[in-house]
Amino acid sequence: SVVWTSSPWAETGDTGGATGGSIQVLTDTGIRPAYSLSTSGDGPYIARTANLAGYDSATVSLVYRRVNLNIDNDLVYIEVSPDGSTNWVGVGPSSGAIGGTGNDTTYQSWGPNSIPSSHIGANTTIRIRTENLEEVIWIDDVLITATSTTTANSVEDRSEERRVGKECRSRW
Repeated sequence: SVVWTSSPWAETGDTGGATGGSIQVLTDTGIRPAYSLSTSGDGPYIARTANLAGYDSATVSLVYRRVNLNIDNDLVYIEVSPDGSTNWVGVGPSSGAIGGTGNDTTYQSWGPNSIPSSHIGANTTIRIRTENLEEVIWIDDVLITATSTTTANSVEDRSEERRVGKECRSRW
């Protein structure tokens, strides 16, 4: 199994910690019983590093729910960096963008989307960044699946529980 680094998700460009500001960990009342990420604003992001050293390929997936998005550029970007500070690239369709107009009554699947091989290593970092987002997008169940010629593992971030084993799950 591959374990997220011991550091939690780190917020940048936001104030208020996990329960305040543009990026919050809350219960999506009536939709999801456990904690999910609620994000809005223009520019704030959270990031977390996973050690993918020794793996040949990796994908990232998650689930999301848009709430009353009313313009096409209400967006959240899913991005990856090989070192957590430079060379950020969008992962998946539309350069990693999730958003546009819409209102989802249930969570939608996103991915799995390939992480570029040049970005797979000991400090692979996933970033969830907002842009022009005046409404809310909920995000949950972030999952990195990494494979090599001999091994396949998952690194997962689920709100419900923390477990070490084949999958690592931890709270936002």
